[in-house]
Amino acid sequence: MIRIVAIDDESAALHALRSLVESYPSELKWIKGFTNSQEAQEYLNKTSDVDALFLDINLFKIDGFSFYNQLKVKPPLVFCTAHDSYALKAFEVNALDYLTKPVSRARFQSTLNKLKLLVAKNKSQSEILIKSDQQWLKINTHSILFIKAMDDYVKMYLKDSKPLILNSSLKDVFNMLPSEQFVKCHRSYAISLNHTTKLNASEVWILNHKIPVSRANKQKVLRHFKKVASN
Repeated sequence: MIRIVAIDDESAALHALRSLVESYPSELKWIKGFTNSQEAQEYLNKTSDVDALFLDINLFKIDGFSFYNQLKVKPPLVFCTAHDSYALKAFEVNALDYLTKPVSRARFQSTLNKLKLLVAKNKSQSEILIKSDQQWLKINTHSILFIKAMDDYVKMYLKDSKPLILNSSLKDVFNMLPSEQFVKCHRSYAISLNHTTKLNASEVWILNHKIPVSRANKQKVLRHFKKVASN
């Protein structure tokens, strides 16, 4: 699922874009839309759960290029604007795509195809960017043993360092991880298959940790474990 945030100073334009995004319910998820660039900046600087940012160029108090350059963490960028004169400049800042309003479904589909390729590429990479204790960290996915949901946060257990506390949901952290390496074994746990050494009908072992496997997930865990073990 590709998670979308959009910024446009016209609420009608946001509504039109949201309608396009929500017409792909199995592939895209509309997270938030902003008409206020300051609120958008505060939100984006606090979260890593954004796969693509759709951004207008002419905002009320700032242009889209300046806004994007000020972000601490820069999600993949798609400009969505009524003007076609900034296309060259947009690609100079490595924008993934440049849409002109009104956006047709066919043109939006082309952007979606690019997003899917980018997300697939990112998921295959060995590092993810997470926020823990008010700082952004690059974590090698091979060092992650498992993640555990704990009320309003997630605890990430690592091979050679102390666990990290993440202000996020288990689902959102899990979606950042490469699917060939990680699997959900329980509603509160996701595990690294590379570090799993043993399993039975109700538990898996990762180093000295015993982690529960739910009845609903045990066949899936076993199937993925066998696949990894045979490679």
